[in-house]
Amino acid sequence: MKIRALFPIATLISCSVFFPFSHAEEKALPGTGEKAAQDSFDFKKEFLSSQAEILDSLEKANPKILGKLSKADIARLLKEFTGSLNAGVELLPSLPPSESAPKLEQKREPFQAVTICKNKIFYIRLDDFGPESFAKLKEDSEAVSRLKNRPLGIIIDLRNCSGSTDYQDAMNELLLFCPGQKILEPSTKSDVKRIFDLPLAILTGEKTSGAAEVFVSMMSRSRQGLSIGSKTAGAPFTKKTYPLKDGSCLLIPEIPDFLGNLNIPATPINPAIETPKSTQLPYDKLSGTRDMEEIPDKCLTRAIDLLVSLDAIKEKIRYGTEAPAQKTKGPF
Repeated sequence: MKIRALFPIATLISCSVFFPFSHAEEKALPGTGEKAAQDSFDFKKEFLSSQAEILDSLEKANPKILGKLSKADIARLLKEFTGSLNAGVELLPSLPPSESAPKLEQKREPFQAVTICKNKIFYIRLDDFGPESFAKLKEDSEAVSRLKNRPLGIIIDLRNCSGSTDYQDAMNELLLFCPGQKILEPSTKSDVKRIFDLPLAILTGEKTSGAAEVFVSMMSRSRQGLSIGSKTAGAPFTKKTYPLKDGSCLLIPEIPDFLGNLNIPATPINPAIETPKSTQLPYDKLSGTRDMEEIPDKCLTRAIDLLVSLDAIKEKIRYGTEAPAQKTKGPF
């Protein structure tokens, strides 16, 4: 069997040897330093060279290993290879059915951010990202930051935020709550100023996708917030189809240049705290004074309980046993 005919099979063998691959595992070239090693590293060249070496050794030592592999094995191995890249790349056996151009969804009007639970919690519901959403959130956040009795924590509800591709505005809204140096590339500049430095919970669900997943991923990475709810959709980026000569095709995520080096996962994000599925509390039922203990939104109530409990612990540490006892009926 000719080696050139086994190229796809080599992908599988090399996949099991080299993946998951991480640049962190590379070793610097002697005398050049780590950066020089990275700049001179040619993944494609190194990968193909290793494939050829492995196949040549197998063919000499035990050709039966290669002889028993079939076209089905090739398809399976190639799929495993693309999946092992952990970049959201998909390999399909054929081109997907042609579909008419999707209708552009009309931008949803941003909700006003409000204080709830007797003004203890600053609640922000984001169903979309965009310039209007950012401007509204910035205005509401600045107003709340000027209150004499500021809230003790923030909840950002992304459970109904799906399909948005306004990544730049999502990052701008993120910067209202996170220090820029924790989420931006060193060369990236931003005029957005951080407004709050408060404990923060992000509510996620199966509809959370697109720019919302980038928001959740970067917030978790900055360690400024905790995600609560259920896993996200696992579709942070739209994908473009690339046909291959054998009739199969690749679906490759289209990642904006300014996000390209941030290694955003293209798989569902599991929240730090999982909660049973429950109906999202309608926005018009939110209130700063209403007794919300009977509301069946377990994700929201879990986040509120967490923030209130965290504040109680902080107060206990600050004042010790001298803190005045307060009799309350739950966080609401």
